[in-house]
Amino acid sequence: MHKVLWSCTLSDDELIASRGTGGGVFAAGNSLRDWDLMLRAVGMVSAPVTIAAPNLTLEQLRSAPRNVTAGPVSPARHDALLRSADVVVVPMQSRDDRSSGQGTMLAATALGKPLVVNDAPGVRDDVRDGETGVVVPRDDPAALAAALCRLLGDEPLRTGSGPRLSGRCGSVSCCRTTLNGFLGRWTRC
Repeated sequence: MHKVLWSCTLSDDELIASRGTGGGVFAAGNSLRDWDLMLRAVGMVSAPVTIAAPNLTLEQLRSAPRNVTAGPVSPARHDALLRSADVVVVPMQSRDDRSSGQGTMLAATALGKPLVVNDAPGVRDDVRDGETGVVVPRDDPAALAAALCRLLGDEPLRTGSGPRLSGRCGSVSCCRTTLNGFLGRWTRC
């Protein structure tokens, strides 16, 4: 059996604390993220976008649209940005060799944040399109931008008071159940 190291900086109290909004679009992570896809997509979005990642290239940072703030952040700042986000994005590279992004997806789900991901290995194991998030086609910045604009422009849909995306967690017990599902799949591999 392989052991999986899971780093979660959100305490039970933070998971049940009130969640902010007004932070725009938030994306984070290192492993297998497609920041070029993200940057092309958010150039079509007017909301503020924060990318919390240390692995953007100098060229990506220079060419980022004006509505984007990008770069590494501390764990405390990451958690604050995640809690205040209106929408969380996990832009995955178009690869078939392994999955990634589960930590960001789990944290967003635990906080009841709407999630937008592109269709990559493992995504559909953890995100039900139209219920627990929005899954867009790979390598399609226009589809990613359209999903972001739809969520940003539809508060009932975004906040879970609308007819869809109401299956998001937002509770400690749901977060634990989701985490156990993630870990259960990994131990079966």
